[in-house]
Amino acid sequence: MEHTINKNQEILKSRIGFHFFPDHLHYRMEDLQRWVPTLKGMGAAWLILRGEVIRAIPEEFIRGLLAEGIEPIIHFPLDLSIPITLEQLQPMLTAYAKWGVRRVIFFERPNLQSSWGIQRWSQPNIVAAFVDHFLPLVQLAVDLGLTPFFPPLEPGGQYWDTVFLQQALEEMQQRGAVNELANMGLSAYAWTWGRSLDWGAGGAERWPHSKPYRIPPDSQDQRSLRTYEWYQEIAQKTAGKDFPTILLQAGLSNHSNQNINVDENQVASEDSIIKIFRLLKNENVTEQSATNTFLQPLGEEVLCGNFYLLSCNHSSSSYPFAWFGENGEQTRISSQILNWIETSRQNDLPDEDFHYIPKSAENTFSIARYLYFPSLEYFMENEQRMEIQEYLIKYQPTIGFSLKEAAQAAIVDIAAEADQVPDGILEVLRQSGCSVRRLWDSNTKEVNEDYGQELADFPSEKDFQYAEF
Repeated sequence: MEHTINKNQEILKSRIGFHFFPDHLHYRMEDLQRWVPTLKGMGAAWLILRGEVIRAIPEEFIRGLLAEGIEPIIHFPLDLSIPITLEQLQPMLTAYAKWGVRRVIFFERPNLQSSWGIQRWSQPNIVAAFVDHFLPLVQLAVDLGLTPFFPPLEPGGQYWDTVFLQQALEEMQQRGAVNELANMGLSAYAWTWGRSLDWGAGGAERWPHSKPYRIPPDSQDQRSLRTYEWYQEIAQKTAGKDFPTILLQAGLSNHSNQNINVDENQVASEDSIIKIFRLLKNENVTEQSATNTFLQPLGEEVLCGNFYLLSCNHSSSSYPFAWFGENGEQTRISSQILNWIETSRQNDLPDEDFHYIPKSAENTFSIARYLYFPSLEYFMENEQRMEIQEYLIKYQPTIGFSLKEAAQAAIVDIAAEADQVPDGILEVLRQSGCSVRRLWDSNTKEVNEDYGQELADFPSEKDFQYAEF
């Protein structure tokens, strides 16, 4: 079943995705040919496509994405003020299932008045009214072999999102939708709200004093990248299962309302976007603060995180969020991020006997910090080793010459230039969950002057056993 994640199968599948154009005008073969190389170059394996009721996305576009290893997710932002009949969507959903689509999202922000209109929003039980719309579509999708996803809610919202979700799931249970709940997923916005990427981590269980519309000063809530954790907790307690989850609009600080003039403040910082990228790649990411702790990893239930927005027309109100112009040119917000992606991607193939080494949940990191040298001879003959005495005294790393051993460490410091340890090796270590840095500057072959400052972000060997991963 969909909600049972096979770790061995999913572990090598990228969780990075994007929202495609916010219109229905870019589903031609030339669009496919233009954007697939860009998506694959960024390591993306998912693409959110905007669906509509009156026409289907062309079959050749869907099949073309799948042939390139990019999985389409169709999002139908249906208007709750206009009743939708099953007869309208059944032929389209049947076709999508036949073409290879596996996941669909119905509706968007049903906890806002703007999704219903003033008159319909005033109904006495808006949650039950939503389930009236949603449940028949879920039943249809499940019957067709599709996985339907609960729509993204406005964090907070006019109807508090966590309350709305809980009441909706309870309503579905009361209606006997056991099979539908067993085969359903969740979606959640991955907005940062300008906060730490760990804000709200741990959900209501960790922050029990936070209540709807009332957040104590010393507490945290769900309005952060961790919105999905609060939803998972509700779903687990209500339906008794972990739901596969799709993260939407990653890279935004707040929502993109296309009916108003947007500004640059709604886009998260480049540093935050890069950290989200790394979290989706299962890397260890540190918080730049005095706490010296790792950010909590994104849970295995997260299938993908989709960044907003791949591209759009220059005249669109969504253009301030676009990573690329309509003709493929980089935009202001993406240039630094794309440069980071370019420099961090795999450039060389690693040794044949060294590959991705997944870690068990029981023994995630058996080594705190590992200082890797290519060989004993390299260590003995390398002059730079005398320049890192302060580093050795401070961090007391495990020193060794085994990449497989290094892959079991939370932090791996590479004491070698790129000609000795190529970037491909670093990428494989990162895929194994390690945080990796070079100790030598690959161009000057000198010890990086700012390396000590960078290392200050990491926990010491002494603190390692208490660090949260």
